Amino acid sequence: MHLGVDLDGVLGDILAVSVRALNDYFGREVRVEEVRDYDLSKVYGLSREEIREFFAARQDLLEEMPPMPGAGPCLQSLSRRCRVTIVTARPPFQEDMTRNWLARHGFAYHDLVLVGSHDKREACRRAGIEVFIDDRLENALMLASEGLPVILFAAPHNRSPELPPGVVSLEGWETIYAYLRCCLEGAPLAGLGGGL
Repeated sequence: MHLGVDLDGVLGDILAVSVRALNDYFGREVRVEEVRDYDLSKVYGLSREEIREFFAARQDLLEEMPPMPGAGPCLQSLSRRCRVTIVTARPPFQEDMTRNWLARHGFAYHDLVLVGSHDKREACRRAGIEVFIDDRLENALMLASEGLPVILFAAPHNRSPELPPGVVSLEGWETIYAYLRCCLEGAPLAGLGGGL
């Protein structure tokens, strides 16, 4: 199996560090659990330009981001059993910072692709990815529409009452690991159209 994995929001808890920094800067008291939209400009009542400027000035948040609980050990184990490619929307100029963060937190992977956009379809196609893990609902829907099975990393901003075939929402790395372990053993899995 060739597994594709998003970085921010899947391997690293960018939401928690972003909310904390935005609250400090804009004098707000938003809690992570209250973030119901991936677009933080809507959550904070700011323009997209203001959010873009904030994050452009706060590149340090990407380095301060803590890993998601269980992500390191689960990815380590998965990388011994299948090919793992990290596909991120980060721009290519952040490659060194990204590789350093991954190394500092001990993440095992085979390839890293910095797309510079949320549209990861072409990168996944080119890499031959067979299953993708992402936290952005729009990405999951885009990838699934191309026939790529997607595990939606459950988060407050991606709750959806109904997911299309090919997308399954799972909570946390231990659950995802158990799901993929069954998949690697050939078990048919609900939501992704069978074993892989």
